Amino acid sequence: MNLRLGKIRDVSGNLMIAVMINLHLINYALVAARGTTTGFSTIIYLGFFVVAIVVWIVQGKLKLDFKWLVAFAVLIIWHLCNASLSRINLLMLCAYVGMPFFIISNIKYKTERVLFYTIIVSIVFIPGFSIMMARTKNSIVDVDVAYSVLPSIIAGIVHFAYFRKQIKKFELLAYLISLFYLLQLFLNGLRGPLMCILITILLIYLFRFDKNDRLQFKQMNLGILIAILIAIFIVLFFESFLQLIVSLFQMLNIDAYFVTKTIRLLRQGDIMNGRNELWRVAWNGFLNSPIWGNGFDSFQHHTGYVYPHNFVLQSLYDGGLLFFIPLFCIVSIGSYRAIKSGNKETIAMYIFLCGFGMVYSFLSQDMYNIFYLWATVAFLLMQHRTKKIRRRIKND
Repeated sequence: MNLRLGKIRDVSGNLMIAVMINLHLINYALVAARGTTTGFSTIIYLGFFVVAIVVWIVQGKLKLDFKWLVAFAVLIIWHLCNASLSRINLLMLCAYVGMPFFIISNIKYKTERVLFYTIIVSIVFIPGFSIMMARTKNSIVDVDVAYSVLPSIIAGIVHFAYFRKQIKKFELLAYLISLFYLLQLFLNGLRGPLMCILITILLIYLFRFDKNDRLQFKQMNLGILIAILIAIFIVLFFESFLQLIVSLFQMLNIDAYFVTKTIRLLRQGDIMNGRNELWRVAWNGFLNSPIWGNGFDSFQHHTGYVYPHNFVLQSLYDGGLLFFIPLFCIVSIGSYRAIKSGNKETIAMYIFLCGFGMVYSFLSQDMYNIFYLWATVAFLLMQHRTKKIRRRIKND
Protein backbone atom coordinates (compact mmCIF):
# COMPACT_ATOMS: atom_id res chain seq x y z
CA MET A 1 0.00 0.00 0.00
CA ASN A 2 2.78 2.43 0.92
CA LEU A 3 4.62 1.52 -2.29
CA ARG A 4 1.51 2.27 -4.33
CA LEU A 5 1.05 5.61 -2.59
CA GLY A 6 4.72 6.42 -3.29
CA LYS A 7 4.22 5.72 -6.99
CA ILE A 8 1.10 7.89 -7.06
CA ARG A 9 3.01 10.76 -5.44
CA ASP A 10 5.88 10.35 -7.93
CA VAL A 11 3.45 10.49 -10.85
CA SER A 12 1.55 13.46 -9.38
CA GLY A 13 4.79 15.42 -8.81
CA ASN A 14 6.11 14.88 -12.33
CA LEU A 15 2.67 15.52 -13.81
CA MET A 16 2.27 18.71 -11.77
CA ILE A 17 5.47 20.18 -13.23
CA ALA A 18 4.37 19.13 -16.73
CA VAL A 19 0.96 20.78 -16.28
CA MET A 20 2.63 23.94 -14.95
CA ILE A 21 4.87 24.12 -18.01
CA ASN A 22 1.82 23.66 -20.26
CA LEU A 23 -0.46 26.19 -18.51
CA HIS A 24 0.10 28.69 -21.33
CA LEU A 25 -0.91 26.01 -23.84
CA ILE A 26 -3.96 25.02 -21.77
CA ASN A 27 -5.03 28.67 -21.77
CA TYR A 28 -4.88 28.76 -25.59
CA ALA A 29 -6.79 25.46 -25.79
CA LEU A 30 -9.60 27.09 -23.79
CA VAL A 31 -9.42 30.20 -25.98
CA ALA A 32 -9.82 28.05 -29.11
CA ALA A 33 -12.65 26.03 -27.57
CA ARG A 34 -14.56 29.16 -26.47
CA GLY A 35 -13.98 30.93 -29.79
CA THR A 36 -12.68 34.06 -28.08
CA THR A 37 -9.58 36.15 -28.71
CA THR A 38 -8.56 36.53 -25.07
CA GLY A 39 -7.94 34.02 -22.32
CA PHE A 40 -7.65 34.04 -18.57
CA SER A 41 -4.09 32.90 -18.00
CA THR A 42 -3.61 34.69 -14.67
CA ILE A 43 -6.71 32.99 -13.22
CA ILE A 44 -5.51 29.60 -14.49
CA TYR A 45 -2.02 30.07 -13.01
CA LEU A 46 -3.33 31.26 -9.64
CA GLY A 47 -5.91 28.47 -9.54
CA PHE A 48 -3.20 25.90 -10.19
CA PHE A 49 -1.04 27.55 -7.51
CA VAL A 50 -3.84 27.34 -4.90
CA VAL A 51 -4.59 23.69 -5.74
CA ALA A 52 -0.90 22.81 -5.39
CA ILE A 53 -0.69 24.48 -1.96
CA VAL A 54 -3.85 22.71 -0.72
CA VAL A 55 -2.57 19.31 -1.92
CA TRP A 56 0.77 19.80 -0.18
CA ILE A 57 -0.86 20.96 3.06
CA VAL A 58 -3.10 17.88 3.06
CA GLN A 59 -0.13 15.59 2.36
CA GLY A 60 2.04 17.37 4.92
CA LYS A 61 4.68 17.94 2.24
CA LEU A 62 4.68 21.74 2.16
CA LYS A 63 8.19 23.22 2.38
CA LEU A 64 9.00 26.90 2.57
CA ASP A 65 12.49 28.03 1.69
CA PHE A 66 13.35 31.00 3.93
CA LYS A 67 15.75 32.56 1.40
CA TRP A 68 13.14 32.31 -1.35
CA LEU A 69 10.47 33.86 0.89
CA VAL A 70 12.75 36.79 1.75
CA ALA A 71 13.66 37.34 -1.92
CA PHE A 72 10.01 37.22 -3.02
CA ALA A 73 8.97 39.54 -0.18
CA VAL A 74 11.58 42.07 -1.34
CA LEU A 75 10.23 41.76 -4.90
CA ILE A 76 6.67 42.39 -3.71
CA ILE A 77 7.73 45.44 -1.66
CA TRP A 78 9.65 46.77 -4.68
CA HIS A 79 6.55 46.25 -6.83
CA LEU A 80 4.27 48.02 -4.34
CA CYS A 81 6.65 50.98 -4.13
CA ASN A 82 6.53 51.31 -7.93
CA ALA A 83 2.91 50.21 -8.53
CA SER A 84 2.07 53.43 -10.37
CA LEU A 85 4.83 52.73 -12.92
CA SER A 86 4.09 49.06 -13.56
CA ARG A 87 1.74 47.20 -15.91
CA ILE A 88 1.98 44.11 -13.67
CA ASN A 89 -0.40 43.81 -10.71
CA LEU A 90 0.26 41.83 -7.53
CA LEU A 91 -1.81 38.81 -8.62
CA MET A 92 0.15 38.56 -11.88
CA LEU A 93 3.41 38.76 -9.94
CA CYS A 94 2.34 35.86 -7.72
CA ALA A 95 1.13 33.85 -10.73
CA TYR A 96 4.09 34.36 -13.07
CA VAL A 97 6.99 34.69 -10.62
CA GLY A 98 5.92 33.19 -7.29
CA MET A 99 4.12 30.09 -8.59
CA PRO A 100 7.00 28.50 -10.57
CA PHE A 101 9.44 29.14 -7.70
CA PHE A 102 7.06 27.51 -5.26
CA ILE A 103 6.31 24.47 -7.47
CA ILE A 104 9.94 23.73 -8.39
CA SER A 105 11.15 24.02 -4.80
CA ASN A 106 8.48 21.68 -3.41
CA ILE A 107 8.51 18.76 -5.85
CA LYS A 108 10.81 15.80 -6.27
CA TYR A 109 10.77 14.88 -9.93
CA LYS A 110 12.30 12.59 -12.53
CA THR A 111 13.34 14.48 -15.62
CA GLU A 112 12.46 11.67 -18.01
CA ARG A 113 8.88 11.55 -16.69
CA VAL A 114 8.52 15.35 -16.69
CA LEU A 115 9.55 15.45 -20.37
CA PHE A 116 7.15 12.63 -21.27
CA TYR A 117 4.18 14.16 -19.40
CA THR A 118 4.92 17.59 -20.89
CA ILE A 119 4.36 16.19 -24.36
CA ILE A 120 1.32 14.13 -23.39
CA VAL A 121 -0.42 17.09 -21.72
CA SER A 122 0.06 19.13 -24.91
CA ILE A 123 -2.42 16.81 -26.67
CA VAL A 124 -5.19 19.06 -25.34
CA PHE A 125 -4.19 21.76 -27.84
CA ILE A 126 -4.06 19.67 -31.04
CA PRO A 127 -7.77 20.27 -31.89
CA GLY A 128 -7.39 24.00 -31.25
CA PHE A 129 -4.11 24.42 -33.13
CA SER A 130 -5.71 24.68 -36.58
CA ILE A 131 -8.36 27.05 -35.16
CA MET A 132 -5.69 29.42 -33.83
CA MET A 133 -3.74 29.26 -37.12
CA ALA A 134 -6.84 30.11 -39.15
CA ARG A 135 -7.24 33.33 -37.16
CA THR A 136 -3.80 34.63 -38.10
CA LYS A 137 -2.69 36.28 -41.32
CA ASN A 138 -1.53 33.83 -44.00
CA SER A 139 -2.05 30.95 -41.52
CA ILE A 140 1.21 31.82 -39.77
CA VAL A 141 1.52 30.49 -36.24
CA ASP A 142 1.00 33.35 -33.78
CA VAL A 143 4.13 34.09 -31.77
CA ASP A 144 2.48 33.39 -28.39
CA VAL A 145 0.92 30.18 -29.68
CA ALA A 146 4.30 29.14 -31.08
CA TYR A 147 6.01 29.64 -27.74
CA SER A 148 3.21 27.79 -25.94
CA VAL A 149 3.80 24.60 -27.99
CA LEU A 150 7.58 25.01 -27.81
CA PRO A 151 7.98 23.10 -24.49
CA SER A 152 6.37 20.04 -26.07
CA ILE A 153 8.78 20.16 -29.00
CA ILE A 154 11.87 20.67 -26.87
CA ALA A 155 10.71 17.98 -24.43
CA GLY A 156 10.56 15.53 -27.35
CA ILE A 157 14.02 16.48 -28.58
CA VAL A 158 15.64 16.25 -25.13
CA HIS A 159 13.83 12.99 -24.30
CA PHE A 160 14.99 11.40 -27.55
CA ALA A 161 18.55 12.61 -27.03
CA TYR A 162 18.98 11.33 -23.46
CA PHE A 163 16.25 8.78 -22.70
CA ARG A 164 15.40 7.00 -25.95
CA LYS A 165 16.72 3.72 -24.51
CA GLN A 166 13.69 3.76 -22.19
CA ILE A 167 11.30 4.08 -25.12
CA LYS A 168 7.94 2.26 -25.04
CA LYS A 169 4.73 2.52 -27.04
CA PHE A 170 3.55 5.63 -25.20
CA GLU A 171 6.91 7.33 -25.74
CA LEU A 172 6.53 6.70 -29.49
CA LEU A 173 3.16 8.47 -29.34
CA ALA A 174 4.81 11.35 -27.50
CA TYR A 175 7.47 11.66 -30.19
CA LEU A 176 4.76 11.85 -32.88
CA ILE A 177 2.99 14.65 -31.00
CA SER A 178 6.25 16.55 -30.62
CA LEU A 179 7.04 16.01 -34.31
CA PHE A 180 3.62 17.32 -35.33
CA TYR A 181 4.19 20.62 -33.53
CA LEU A 182 7.78 20.81 -34.82
CA LEU A 183 6.70 20.50 -38.46
CA GLN A 184 4.01 23.15 -37.97
CA LEU A 185 6.50 25.61 -36.51
CA PHE A 186 9.13 24.81 -39.12
CA LEU A 187 6.79 25.56 -42.03
CA ASN A 188 4.61 28.30 -40.52
CA GLY A 189 6.43 29.57 -37.44
CA LEU A 190 8.47 32.62 -36.60
CA ARG A 191 12.21 32.85 -36.02
CA GLY A 192 12.33 33.05 -32.22
CA PRO A 193 10.85 29.62 -31.42
CA LEU A 194 12.96 27.99 -34.13
CA MET A 195 16.07 29.63 -32.71
CA CYS A 196 15.17 28.11 -29.31
CA ILE A 197 15.02 24.69 -30.96
CA LEU A 198 18.39 25.17 -32.67
CA ILE A 199 20.04 26.27 -29.42
CA THR A 200 18.56 23.24 -27.67
CA ILE A 201 20.07 20.94 -30.29
CA LEU A 202 23.41 22.73 -29.90
CA LEU A 203 23.33 22.25 -26.11
CA ILE A 204 22.55 18.56 -26.56
CA TYR A 205 25.50 18.28 -28.94
CA LEU A 206 27.77 19.92 -26.36
CA PHE A 207 26.59 17.85 -23.39
CA ARG A 208 26.94 14.27 -24.57
CA PHE A 209 27.19 11.16 -22.40
CA ASP A 210 29.04 7.91 -23.00
CA LYS A 211 27.58 4.40 -22.63
CA ASN A 212 28.08 4.58 -18.86
CA ASP A 213 26.14 7.87 -18.63
CA ARG A 214 29.26 9.89 -17.90
CA LEU A 215 29.49 13.39 -19.31
CA GLN A 216 32.19 13.67 -22.00
CA PHE A 217 33.95 16.88 -20.99
CA LYS A 218 36.73 16.66 -23.63
CA GLN A 219 34.21 16.30 -26.45
CA MET A 220 32.25 19.17 -24.88
CA ASN A 221 35.23 21.53 -25.19
CA LEU A 222 35.72 20.52 -28.83
CA GLY A 223 32.00 21.05 -29.45
CA ILE A 224 32.16 24.56 -28.01
CA LEU A 225 35.03 25.41 -30.39
CA ILE A 226 33.12 24.05 -33.40
CA ALA A 227 29.98 25.96 -32.36
CA ILE A 228 31.94 29.22 -32.12
CA LEU A 229 33.46 28.70 -35.58
CA ILE A 230 30.06 27.95 -37.10
CA ALA A 231 28.57 31.04 -35.43
CA ILE A 232 31.38 33.26 -36.80
CA PHE A 233 30.86 31.84 -40.30
CA ILE A 234 27.10 32.46 -40.19
CA VAL A 235 27.55 36.03 -38.93
CA LEU A 236 30.10 36.87 -41.65
CA PHE A 237 28.05 35.34 -44.46
CA PHE A 238 24.56 35.67 -43.00
CA GLU A 239 22.56 36.78 -46.06
CA SER A 240 24.35 34.32 -48.37
CA PHE A 241 23.71 31.59 -45.82
CA LEU A 242 19.97 32.39 -45.75
CA GLN A 243 19.82 32.62 -49.53
CA LEU A 244 21.37 29.17 -49.72
CA ILE A 245 18.72 27.80 -47.35
CA VAL A 246 15.93 29.43 -49.37
CA SER A 247 17.31 27.95 -52.61
CA LEU A 248 17.50 24.53 -51.00
CA PHE A 249 13.92 24.80 -49.73
CA GLN A 250 12.72 25.91 -53.16
CA MET A 251 14.38 22.88 -54.75
CA LEU A 252 12.49 20.69 -52.28
CA ASN A 253 9.28 22.71 -52.84
CA ILE A 254 9.18 23.77 -49.18
CA ASP A 255 7.97 27.26 -48.27
CA ALA A 256 9.39 28.18 -44.84
CA TYR A 257 8.03 31.52 -43.62
CA PHE A 258 10.79 32.26 -41.11
CA VAL A 259 13.51 32.25 -43.79
CA THR A 260 11.74 34.58 -46.21
CA LYS A 261 10.86 36.95 -43.36
CA THR A 262 14.48 37.05 -42.19
CA ILE A 263 15.76 37.90 -45.69
CA ARG A 264 13.10 40.61 -46.06
CA LEU A 265 14.14 42.20 -42.75
CA LEU A 266 17.80 41.90 -43.65
CA ARG A 267 17.26 43.81 -46.89
CA GLN A 268 15.30 46.45 -44.99
CA GLY A 269 18.29 46.89 -42.69
CA ASP A 270 16.36 45.72 -39.61
CA ILE A 271 17.31 42.07 -39.03
CA MET A 272 16.20 42.28 -35.37
CA ASN A 273 12.74 43.57 -36.30
CA GLY A 274 12.92 46.73 -34.18
CA ARG A 275 14.69 45.19 -31.20
CA ASN A 276 17.89 47.18 -31.76
CA GLU A 277 16.06 50.40 -30.92
CA LEU A 278 14.46 48.85 -27.82
CA TRP A 279 17.81 47.53 -26.62
CA ARG A 280 19.48 50.92 -27.20
CA VAL A 281 16.79 52.70 -25.17
CA ALA A 282 17.02 50.13 -22.37
CA TRP A 283 20.82 50.35 -22.23
CA ASN A 284 20.77 54.15 -22.13
CA GLY A 285 18.16 54.01 -19.36
CA PHE A 286 20.44 51.72 -17.37
CA LEU A 287 23.39 54.09 -17.84
CA ASN A 288 21.26 56.94 -16.47
CA SER A 289 20.64 55.00 -13.24
CA PRO A 290 23.13 52.12 -13.08
CA ILE A 291 22.97 51.32 -9.35
CA TRP A 292 19.26 51.03 -8.43
CA GLY A 293 17.63 51.35 -11.85
CA ASN A 294 14.46 53.13 -12.89
CA GLY A 295 11.80 51.20 -10.97
CA PHE A 296 9.99 47.86 -11.14
CA ASP A 297 8.53 47.20 -14.62
CA SER A 298 8.79 50.91 -15.46
CA PHE A 299 10.03 50.64 -19.05
CA GLN A 300 6.72 51.53 -20.70
CA HIS A 301 6.01 54.35 -18.27
CA HIS A 302 9.34 56.06 -19.01
CA THR A 303 9.89 55.22 -22.70
CA GLY A 304 6.51 54.47 -24.28
CA TYR A 305 7.73 51.04 -25.38
CA VAL A 306 6.07 48.06 -23.69
CA TYR A 307 9.22 46.12 -22.69
CA PRO A 308 12.79 45.70 -24.01
CA HIS A 309 12.36 42.13 -25.38
CA ASN A 310 15.41 41.06 -23.38
CA PHE A 311 15.34 40.03 -19.73
CA VAL A 312 18.99 40.99 -19.17
CA LEU A 313 18.45 44.56 -20.31
CA GLN A 314 15.09 44.74 -18.55
CA SER A 315 16.63 43.68 -15.23
CA LEU A 316 19.38 46.25 -15.69
CA TYR A 317 16.89 48.98 -16.63
CA ASP A 318 14.44 48.25 -13.81
CA GLY A 319 16.72 47.48 -10.89
CA GLY A 320 20.22 48.40 -12.01
CA LEU A 321 23.15 46.41 -10.69
CA LEU A 322 21.36 45.79 -7.37
CA PHE A 323 18.84 43.61 -9.21
CA PHE A 324 20.97 42.29 -12.05
CA ILE A 325 23.96 41.01 -10.06
CA PRO A 326 21.98 38.60 -7.79
CA LEU A 327 20.01 37.35 -10.81
CA PHE A 328 23.19 36.90 -12.83
CA CYS A 329 24.85 35.01 -9.95
CA ILE A 330 21.90 32.63 -9.63
CA VAL A 331 21.89 31.89 -13.37
CA SER A 332 25.66 31.59 -13.84
CA ILE A 333 26.49 29.67 -10.64
CA GLY A 334 23.43 27.46 -11.01
CA SER A 335 24.38 26.66 -14.61
CA TYR A 336 27.94 25.82 -13.55
CA ARG A 337 26.73 23.50 -10.78
CA ALA A 338 24.20 21.78 -13.04
CA ILE A 339 26.84 21.08 -15.68
CA LYS A 340 29.56 20.22 -13.16
CA SER A 341 27.28 17.61 -11.55
CA GLY A 342 27.67 15.42 -14.63
CA ASN A 343 24.24 14.00 -13.82
CA LYS A 344 22.17 13.14 -16.89
CA GLU A 345 18.82 13.93 -15.23
CA THR A 346 20.06 17.33 -14.05
CA ILE A 347 21.65 18.32 -17.37
CA ALA A 348 18.61 17.14 -19.35
CA MET A 349 16.33 19.30 -17.20
CA TYR A 350 18.79 22.19 -17.50
CA ILE A 351 18.73 21.99 -21.31
CA PHE A 352 14.96 21.55 -21.36
CA LEU A 353 14.23 24.62 -19.22
CA CYS A 354 16.91 26.82 -20.80
CA GLY A 355 15.84 25.77 -24.29
CA PHE A 356 12.49 27.51 -24.06
CA GLY A 357 12.62 29.56 -20.83
CA MET A 358 15.93 31.39 -20.95
CA VAL A 359 16.15 31.82 -24.74
CA TYR A 360 12.52 32.97 -25.01
CA SER A 361 13.01 35.66 -22.37
CA PHE A 362 16.26 36.75 -24.02
CA LEU A 363 14.50 37.43 -27.34
CA SER A 364 10.95 38.37 -26.42
CA GLN A 365 8.28 38.82 -23.73
CA ASP A 366 8.19 40.81 -20.50
CA MET A 367 10.38 39.11 -17.88
CA TYR A 368 7.66 39.46 -15.21
CA ASN A 369 5.06 37.92 -17.50
CA ILE A 370 6.89 34.72 -18.44
CA PHE A 371 6.84 32.01 -15.81
CA TYR A 372 9.13 29.86 -18.04
CA LEU A 373 11.98 32.19 -17.08
CA TRP A 374 11.27 32.00 -13.35
CA ALA A 375 10.88 28.22 -13.46
CA THR A 376 14.37 28.11 -14.96
CA VAL A 377 15.75 30.53 -12.35
CA ALA A 378 14.13 28.44 -9.58
CA PHE A 379 15.73 25.27 -10.96
CA LEU A 380 19.14 26.94 -11.07
CA LEU A 381 18.71 28.31 -7.55
CA MET A 382 17.87 24.78 -6.37
CA GLN A 383 21.28 23.56 -7.55
CA HIS A 384 22.74 25.08 -4.37
CA ARG A 385 20.53 22.79 -2.27
CA THR A 386 21.37 19.82 -4.52
CA LYS A 387 25.08 20.45 -4.06
CA LYS A 388 24.66 20.38 -0.26
CA ILE A 389 22.78 17.06 -0.48
CA ARG A 390 25.52 15.49 -2.65
CA ARG A 391 28.21 16.73 -0.23
CA ARG A 392 26.29 15.27 2.74
CA ILE A 393 25.91 11.90 0.99
CA LYS A 394 29.60 11.85 0.11
CA ASN A 395 30.63 12.63 3.71
CA ASP A 396 28.34 9.91 5.06
